[in-house]
Amino acid sequence: MADTRLITVRVKKEDGGQVNVSFPSTGTLAELKKAVEAVTKIPASELGLYSARERKPKDVYRGSGPVGELGIVHGSLVYAVDGRAAASQRCKHAPQFTCLHCSKGEATGVMKCSHPEGVSCLICMPSEAEGGVTGAAKCSHGPTTRCINCTGSKSGKDKKKKKKKKKKAKAGSSGWVRKCAHPPSMRCPACLDGGGASEPAEQECTHPSTMSCPNCVSSSSASEEVDEDGGIRCPFHGPNGRCVHCMHGTMGQMPVIKNAAEASVAGVQVDTQAINRFAPARHDGAFVAQRSGLLFGVLDEDSGVVRIDYIYEPKQAYDEWSGFSYADDDEATAEFELVRTMSERLGRSLVGFIFTRAVNDAENFLRGAELRLAATRMAALGADDKFVTLTVSILGDNLQALAFQLTPLAVRLAKKRYFAPPDSTAYGHDVSVVPVVKDVKFQHSETQAPPAVFFYARIHSVTPHAGGLTGDFPVEHRIGDAATLMHVKTRFLTHENEPLTAVFADFHMLLFLAQVHLFETDDILHMCDAVRSGDAERLEGYHLILQHAQ
Repeated sequence: MADTRLITVRVKKEDGGQVNVSFPSTGTLAELKKAVEAVTKIPASELGLYSARERKPKDVYRGSGPVGELGIVHGSLVYAVDGRAAASQRCKHAPQFTCLHCSKGEATGVMKCSHPEGVSCLICMPSEAEGGVTGAAKCSHGPTTRCINCTGSKSGKDKKKKKKKKKKAKAGSSGWVRKCAHPPSMRCPACLDGGGASEPAEQECTHPSTMSCPNCVSSSSASEEVDEDGGIRCPFHGPNGRCVHCMHGTMGQMPVIKNAAEASVAGVQVDTQAINRFAPARHDGAFVAQRSGLLFGVLDEDSGVVRIDYIYEPKQAYDEWSGFSYADDDEATAEFELVRTMSERLGRSLVGFIFTRAVNDAENFLRGAELRLAATRMAALGADDKFVTLTVSILGDNLQALAFQLTPLAVRLAKKRYFAPPDSTAYGHDVSVVPVVKDVKFQHSETQAPPAVFFYARIHSVTPHAGGLTGDFPVEHRIGDAATLMHVKTRFLTHENEPLTAVFADFHMLLFLAQVHLFETDDILHMCDAVRSGDAERLEGYHLILQHAQ
């Protein structure tokens, strides 16, 4: 059974699109190319598969053995390149003109250049490989003129490169002594050495060696000296200084905090069973443990409503000072990829992030630490602008769910690590602001504590619904509540009068079955397909295996 199972490989096309290809796990690279050809219409003979997005020659897959030996496994991402693209490329000039590209293409006969007969160019000049002149190609003009042939020669380019390297070496070794930048035939007060030298002379500045001025700082170092944050460091002072010269550039690159626009979604519908299963045990009006999870559901494009059907809880830990932390090992990454694949088969996708709140009062806004948490998770997940954030808190004897939508600026600042670390004491001083480690512009002034309310929009409509994909099966990664095969059999007995599609319609149970020894990944995906299509016959065999499993 292991030799005939199918694996799914994600194929990234050059236009940015992505397709999934299924083929035997023992298949070869040639068979994989045939499978990719069937969905992309790129001939297998012209198809190149690469392991990296840059698609460099060293990243191309080669070999005749099974794809597993090349590192291609279930869920792998490969990059496809159409080899016909270079051959089918057309020049952008008018049809009556010719260039170096099209003159050596599919033209028949002898290609005639459009210049006069007494002039030569790179197209008509015979090359050494074609049996023409040997050595350097000779131009037809005189020695005092230059053309595209002799100016574009390799030797001319090498001379320019050597000249630039020599110039940079002199600038780097001169310290705070530099030569003038004008040609040798010109003179200036800095290079005149009394005798009127025609060559630029080294002129020492009169200030101490610890200082800099426009004369001793080379133009290359002024434009190339970059600080750790990626910005240009001003050459006239240290990293903590500021002058008029650098202030314009700093203010121009500084993020501007503006009012958040309205939310791009009209409302959120949450599965009642999912939200109740997510909220951990409560005692004396407080959560026993703080939890977070990922929301999976459907976005209705017509109504603009996000419908949430189940919540996946990854491996996590919570600390009062540092907040949530998540496992990032290979096992956690593989499980998350499996969850996304299962959700795709169930007709669902990742639509949001949810977490419990430590506060026990009716706060209708996000605190600074909560904003940082949501923005950081969105940045790590690569979420789009429709992504929603839900918070769950205790209000009296009931659960209160609030929905928000973060601005693109909040996610961008999280990617650039603007927000203060979670264990910073600044979050406890004023919960209405979000502390940042770099200056941002807010209301025409610089600050490191912008109001958190400017980074999100409130979604006021949060209503319940029944999604049908969350049941009574134990939730994954809960301490002291691990699922077993006995829980599966108990669910079968409890729902024995219901169709098998309803019995298997529990995301948490399907995820558990993917981790037991009874089934392969393809079996789990077939279960998801059967649940989505309502085909109970496809589930009878799996139901029988589980009933007799030990």
